[in-house]
Amino acid sequence: MSLLLHPQSKDQYDYFAKDAPQSVLLVAPEGAGKETLLYTLAQEVAGEHSAGRIFTIEPEPDKQTIGIEQIRELKVTLRLKSAEHRIIVIPHAEQLTPEAQNSFLKLLEEPPKGVHFFMAVTKLSDLLETIQSRAIVWRLVLPTNAQIKEYFKNADERTLAKAVAIGESRIGLI
Repeated sequence: MSLLLHPQSKDQYDYFAKDAPQSVLLVAPEGAGKETLLYTLAQEVAGEHSAGRIFTIEPEPDKQTIGIEQIRELKVTLRLKSAEHRIIVIPHAEQLTPEAQNSFLKLLEEPPKGVHFFMAVTKLSDLLETIQSRAIVWRLVLPTNAQIKEYFKNADERTLAKAVAIGESRIGLI
C-alpha cells in the first residue's frame, strides 16, 4: 500500500523510518489516517519479521479508556530482553487515563533498549506536557487537493470532488 502524504509529512515519515526515534507523537485531525500511518511506520521500522514485535495499546473491550493496569502489564512485557526493535503503538493516546499517563511517563523517561513508542492524538493538549516533551511531536500536514486528485486519478472526478469536500482533505474520510 502506498501512503498519500503531503511532501513535508513524507519527508518526516522517511526520516523516522530510516532512523526511528525513541518516541513519536503524531498530531492530526480525526479521519486523517493516523492509525494507518503509525502501523505502516511501525512495520517499516520492525522490518520483514515484525510478528510479535509490534504491540498495540488500546482500551480493553469493555472500557472507553486505557488504564494504569494496561501500562503496568506493558512494563512487565518490556522487561523481557530482545535483540530486535520493538514498537509500541498507541493509536489513540488521548484515551490514556491521567494515572496511566503518569505511569507511561516513567517508560518514556527510562525506555528499555530498542523500544520505540508511536502515539497519536487529535489534540496535543490531550496528553500531559511531560509526555509531549519526551516525544518528537509530528504535526501531520494534510495532502493537497492536487495530490488527492492524482492519487485517485482513476476515480470519477465528480465523486472524488464531493468526497474531498466532505472529508476536508482528510484521507481517512475519502
